[in-house]
Parts: sequence; structure tokens; C-alpha cells
Amino acid sequence: MKETDKIAFVGHRMSGNAEEWYEACAAQLKQQNKEDDWKSFASAIETRFSSRFEQRDALRKIDRIVYDGDIELYSDKMEIANARAGLSGVIWREKLKRGLTRPMKKKLSNVGRLPEDNIEFVEVLREVGKNLEDEVKEEHQQKLEKCSRCSRCFHKLY
Repeated sequence: MKETDKIAFVGHRMSGNAEEWYEACAAQLKQQNKEDDWKSFASAIETRFSSRFEQRDALRKIDRIVYDGDIELYSDKMEIANARAGLSGVIWREKLKRGLTRPMKKKLSNVGRLPEDNIEFVEVLREVGKNLEDEVKEEHQQKLEKCSRCSRCFHKLY
């Protein structure tokens, strides 16, 4: 099958916005006396439709990610989603802060002036997060040790 036939086959099965896009592209190529090739056609489809939906879906995913006690996991998930969303600057930093717990936000605010560079901001976030996680683990461990000495309590120290 020739590339132009393959393009026409796919194009005539499109509907809605995709159909309108295909017809406009086909008309433009005809007007310029040019023929499309499959590689360019597939790339144009990817650029026109996939990227937009991928970015929107990634933004929605970013909004659903929340910190749950593991700052490394949280920042990794956020950075993976952002690789598709393409956020940067103040918007990216605000999205990173949005998914944090109140205690984490408080610890972060105690840092003072936060870096404006995205990479440096994530480094500070991870450092603050690790410190808070260590504090929480230490407090939990102390409570368990106290509890294990109490004869009225059934908690076990693991």
C-alpha cells in the first residue's frame, strides 16, 4: 500500500476535530501540490492531539499526588508526572507545595526564602522532608518504648 493511500485510509476514518484537522491538512497540501508521507503524517497527529491530552492528563495527575510520609516517593512521582506536564518556575513550585501535609508546609516555611530554581527547590523540599520524617520516626519510637515498659498496655515494640 502506498503511503498516500495509507494516509487517506486513516484520514477518512477520523471524526470530530480530527476529521476537520485532516481535511484542512489535505486541502492545504493539495493547494500546494504536495503529497504527505506517513512519517510526517503520524508525527503531525502526535503533535496535534497526543501531546495536548498527555499534558492535560499529567496536570490532573499532579493535582492528585499527595505527600503521605515519604518525601522521596512524593517528589519522584511529581517529577515523573511533570516530565509530561512541562511545568516550571513558580507554578511548578506551587504544585509541589500543594500536595504537602500541613506539618510539611510549616517546616518548609521555616526555611525562610525558598530557592527560585526548580532543582534547588526540590533539593530543599527533600531535605526538609527527610528531616521531618526522621523527627516523626523518632517520636514514634519513643512512644513505643514508653508503651512497652507499661504493664497496662498491649502495644508491642517491633
